[in-house]
Amino acid sequence: MDDHQIRLIVAAIIIFLVTIVYCWVLFQIMQRVPRDKHQFPSWFIWLFLIPWIGLVFQLIMLPFGIPNTFKRAFPNNQDAIRDADNLFKMGLTQVVLTVFGMFLPIPPINHIASVAGFILWIVYWVMIVKFKNTYLKNA
Repeated sequence: MDDHQIRLIVAAIIIFLVTIVYCWVLFQIMQRVPRDKHQFPSWFIWLFLIPWIGLVFQLIMLPFGIPNTFKRAFPNNQDAIRDADNLFKMGLTQVVLTVFGMFLPIPPINHIASVAGFILWIVYWVMIVKFKNTYLKNA
């Protein structure tokens, strides 16, 4: 193996480990919401780890499953509903950009979409932790 292949393998392992932490954070946050409020089961989040199929579950959970669960959990809290709507928008944008980055065969555009999708992935992570700290801290 040459240096390039080793770097790719190390990068893939690091990305996988960070994704496990991300899934763990999302799963723990979803566990704070009563199950009868969930749109989809919390364990769907762990399916993010399966190559290719994980994209489908990200498309289901990030813009729809998680925000809709939060809306059901706080139907009378307009601030929580607004923040859940922002999670919907951010999650949908992030997943669409990630898919464009992976499947769009136009090199400058797919590179930009990939970087933007990665940045929005981090922003979504920050937003959902902020949601947890604001609305689910006592749950």
